[in-house]
Amino acid sequence: MNYALKHALVDHTEPAWKVAMKIGISDVRFSKIVRGLIEARKIEKEALAAILGKKETELFPQEVTS
Repeated sequence: MNYALKHALVDHTEPAWKVAMKIGISDVRFSKIVRGLIEARKIEKEALAAILGKKETELFPQEVTS
């Protein structure tokens, strides 16, 4: 589970399905990203950070960039 992303979604004013729609992915894919079952693409991470008003490193802290 990506708790940082989950908490950002809880604090956000829109429901998760609307956030998924804004970044152009299905709510099923988005749910899998939040649950940590699949990794978000770079463009999805950037869009999520912009929509949620957070830095990518805040939303995806467990991932080390090289």
